[in-house]
Amino acid sequence: MTEQDLIDVVAIRDVPCPTCQYNLRGIRRGYCPECGTALVLTVAPRTHFPTAWLLAVIASGIIASHMPETMRYLSWAAVNGFNRWWWDRTMVIHYGSVGFLLALIGLALNRHRFVRFAAWLQWLVAGIFLFFAAMHLMIRWRWIEWS
Repeated sequence: MTEQDLIDVVAIRDVPCPTCQYNLRGIRRGYCPECGTALVLTVAPRTHFPTAWLLAVIASGIIASHMPETMRYLSWAAVNGFNRWWWDRTMVIHYGSVGFLLALIGLALNRHRFVRFAAWLQWLVAGIFLFFAAMHLMIRWRWIEWS
């Protein structure tokens, strides 16, 4: 590729300089006007599918799917009083579903940020979400009992 090809591609797009992050839109030469770095046009490989992100979204969705029951319980509790709400198993499940609904919205809106995390951190977050989804389902289906 020639320098003119580079200029044609970069001049009409908001592309940051790889060194100083200066916006290269409208450049007339093959180097960054801010820091002087020589620019080279390369084609990056296709990024991997965000599997960890997808698993975190699915886990959040499993828990957030409990929201209709949560709304019914909270409206009942508002009318009848919140007795022992700080330790009651059902409140933990219900507040957890509200929290994971917010997490689901956050994950859906910020996928581009999530996939920039280190791979180990993405899988750690997905693992934590999957753990809580599994615990949530076991408690809901009464596979384990809280006393």
